[in-house]
Amino acid sequence: MDGMDWPIALFDTHMAISSQIKTYMEWFAPRNDNTPSLTDGTAYIDRFVQMHRRMLLSVANVHTRAISAECNDAIRSIA
Repeated sequence: MDGMDWPIALFDTHMAISSQIKTYMEWFAPRNDNTPSLTDGTAYIDRFVQMHRRMLLSVANVHTRAISAECNDAIRSIA
């Protein structure tokens, strides 16, 4: 995806934002208010993901629909 704050790439079971690669579950899992602040810049990316959660989930859902029913179900369960 182009035109965002960071380059975003979608894979079968993972999403890369900038240099961070995590599973969809790791990106979109519910967060609590006690999550420690990260000083290496990842906190900004985490905030970006939370701010754009609906759009990123929609794109990930379309991408994974044709790939993996299990991954698609996991994304729907955290939407």
